[in-house]
Amino acid sequence: MQRTLPVMRPHATRLRELRGERDIHDIAAESGVDWRTLAMFELGSATDRFQFNTINQIAIFYGVPIE
Repeated sequence: MQRTLPVMRPHATRLRELRGERDIHDIAAESGVDWRTLAMFELGSATDRFQFNTINQIAIFYGVPIE
């Protein structure tokens, strides 16, 4: 069975750009968002399951608007 990679979504790319070289565990500790949630969001997977509060928390941490 062949696996396919997730389709890259613009928000996923933007989140990785915002994180830069910082470790995802550091971002999780500082933002209060679980690292697994951040990783899933950066991969662009299961974004329809995310709560507005989580998305808002990430946006506030990075100081960017929700688009």
